Amino acid sequence: KGLVESIIDALYLQGSTCPLDFIPVTVGCQSYMEPVFAVSLVDGDKEIGRIGRIKKDVLSAMGIKQPVYFFECDLHLLQDLPRKQKQFVAIPRFPMVKRDIALLVPEQVPAGELLESIRSRRTEHVESVDIFDVYSGKPIEEGMKSVALSVTYRSRKKTLDDVTVDRIHEKIVNSLMADFGGRYREGT
Repeated sequence: KGLVESIIDALYLQGSTCPLDFIPVTVGCQSYMEPVFAVSLVDGDKEIGRIGRIKKDVLSAMGIKQPVYFFECDLHLLQDLPRKQKQFVAIPRFPMVKRDIALLVPEQVPAGELLESIRSRRTEHVESVDIFDVYSGKPIEEGMKSVALSVTYRSRKKTLDDVTVDRIHEKIVNSLMADFGGRYREGT
């Protein structure tokens, strides 16, 4: 989903009358799709495309051992979407500060929800958030996965000091641990 959102942003696309949205597919899944992981990209009531995961038995028949995700779309419908107006922003005057977060969270928690949680808070000085690693397996305990995020901080008015960034970063980490049942990943 994040990759498709990036493509939409890079092409400056937007919905015709309301924002483009992702909704779960409730009917009409293809035989090769896992219904639990099927999502439609829609513009109002018009389906533009689908994102999903290929069923394990289909992958096994092809000798593929890892999960495979796909995005299929109607290029004509995608091309007909209105474009956002390009906006130019001045180059930042003050330096950025990057901090990483590595948390263990229950395996069923989508990594994108951690991103969305940080973004939706609209915390002052948080410029961007990205996932750079998701891992489950040894030595991570059963039922858990490690999610590593990179947070970029910047002020438009001044250079941020470590104390300010540490305070904001700690609040973000604590809220993620409380909201998602996470804890710090210990290094080995």
